Amino acid sequence: MEHFAKLRNEGVSEDKLLAEYVRLDSRHVDAVQQRSWFLDQVLHPHETQHTLAEVMDVFKANNVKLLATSINDYAPITNMEKLYEQEKSLYDVGMDKLKMGEYYPGFFYVYGEKN
Repeated sequence: MEHFAKLRNEGVSEDKLLAEYVRLDSRHVDAVQQRSWFLDQVLHPHETQHTLAEVMDVFKANNVKLLATSINDYAPITNMEKLYEQEKSLYDVGMDKLKMGEYYPGFFYVYGEKN
């Protein structure tokens, strides 16, 4: 998301953004699917980025217990600091993938339960 936000801020056209997305993400079978994913992943109407620490602040404020996350492949959570470090290493993976010309959206799931 940061990569495409930077390009948009530099005034890159939608056609060039699409070309960059297609260059990075080669999973799609046809142009219609590419464009659909581009609209969702790059030109989405509203999407925000949050760290796990930010999500945990929302969970705490709303009395929600973190049960699992994709950050650690849904393993039992025994150490939050270790989990935050795992998240940071995944960010680094995303940046490395971008340098190699590969698409890596870098999102994660969290599963919580209201107490």
